[in-house]
Amino acid sequence: MDKIYTNPLGVTSQFYFCGVPFRLDSYQGCSHRCHYCFANKAFGGIRSSGIADREAEILPADVESIRQDFEKAFSGDIGIDLRRQFLQRRIPIHWGGMSEPFQPIELKYKVSLKLLDLFTKYQYPVVCSTKGVLLARPEYLCRAIDANLAVQVTLLTLDDRIRQGLEPYASTVEERLALIETLSNAGLWVAVRLQPLIVDTAIERDANKLIDEVANRGAKHLIVEAYKPPLDNKGGIRATGDAFGISILHLYQRYCGTSYRREIELPTWRKYQYLVPLREKCHQVGMTYGAADNQLHEEGDTICCCGIDNLQGFENFWRYQSVQAASIAKKKGVVAMSDLQKEWCPTGRFGANENWWRDHGDDHSLKGYFGWKWREGGPDSPEDLAHLERSWENNEVVYRWVNNPSVLHRGIVQSTMF
Repeated sequence: MDKIYTNPLGVTSQFYFCGVPFRLDSYQGCSHRCHYCFANKAFGGIRSSGIADREAEILPADVESIRQDFEKAFSGDIGIDLRRQFLQRRIPIHWGGMSEPFQPIELKYKVSLKLLDLFTKYQYPVVCSTKGVLLARPEYLCRAIDANLAVQVTLLTLDDRIRQGLEPYASTVEERLALIETLSNAGLWVAVRLQPLIVDTAIERDANKLIDEVANRGAKHLIVEAYKPPLDNKGGIRATGDAFGISILHLYQRYCGTSYRREIELPTWRKYQYLVPLREKCHQVGMTYGAADNQLHEEGDTICCCGIDNLQGFENFWRYQSVQAASIAKKKGVVAMSDLQKEWCPTGRFGANENWWRDHGDDHSLKGYFGWKWREGGPDSPEDLAHLERSWENNEVVYRWVNNPSVLHRGIVQSTMF
C-alpha cells in the first residue's frame, strides 16, 4: 500500500496578516522543483534525470480524512478542532501553497480530482495556486466550473528560456497563458502570481508586457511579492541567480537586505519602487493589484492580497489580522482591538459573539496570539506594516495610520545580516 500524506489540511502562522491562512495540499512534495521555491529546500539547484526520480518521495493526501473533516464540520461535530472550526465558518481554503495540485503524478492518484468533487458538494470557497495545465483538461475543468473556485496561475516571465532556468520541470509560458485563457473563457475568476519578482532582472523590466498579455487572456488580478531567498537552500539561490547570470546574495547585499526567519528580505523602499508603477499598470488594463510583500500588504487594492475579497462566497475570509486593521485605520485614522472584533464575520453564524471565542480553545488561542502581538508590536504585529504606527489611547494599544511613512523612501538603510 502506498504511503499517504496525513496532514494536508491546517492553519498556517500567516494568520497574523493573511485573509486565507487555511491551507490544503493534494501532495507532500512537488516534481516541479522550481529553484526559487521556499518549500523545495531539499532539491534546490538539483536537476533530476527523469520524472520517476522526481516523484519517488511524493505522497498523496489522505482524501478520506479530509472528507471526514468536512462532514463533521458541517454536521456540527467540531469540538476544539481548529480545522473544523474554520470549515464551519467557511473560511476560504488556499489549495496548493506548498505543492502543485496538478503536477503529473495527479494522473496516477487523482487526489485533486476527488477534492474538486468535495469542494463542489459543499460549494466551499477555495483559492487554487497552480502552474499545472491539468486543470484545463475536460474532466477537471467541468468540476472547477461547478465548484466555488478562484484560480491563481504563477507566471514570472513571457520568456520561456528564463522560465526554463527557474522552473525546469514546470509547464511552459505558452501553456500557462493558454490555461489562463481557457479558465477565463469558462467563467472562472483568474489571477496571476508574479511571485517571486526578482528585482534588477528581466522579470522586473518586462513586467508591464506580462501584465498586458495576461490581461488580454482574461486575468483579473495580479499578485506581486519580492523573492525572499531562503538561507537554508543555498543551492536553490545559486540556481535562481544562474538563470540571470547574477549572484542573488550579492544583489541583496547591495540593497542591504536583512535576514528574518532564515529568509532574506529586501528593504521596504525597494519593494515600493516596483509596487507603484505595477499597480498603476494594472489599473490601466482593468486589473486589480495584490500587494503580497511584507510591510506593504495595505498598499494593495484588496485586503486579501490574493484578491478574493469581493467574490461571491468568499465573504468569510479571515479578518482577525493586521491588514484588516490597516483598512480600518486608513478610514478612521486609528484602529483599536474593539474595531477589529466588530469586523470579524459580522453576518456569519457566530457574528461578534465573544462567548464563542471564550468557549472554543484553539480558535480562541489564535485570538490570543494575535492579541499578544497587537500589544507587543514588532514582527507579525500591525506595526510590521509600513503605514501603521503603534500608540496608546485610553490605556490601550491602538494603531494609527501614517500617510507617507519614511520607510517607503530610499535612504532608510538597515544593516546586512547574512
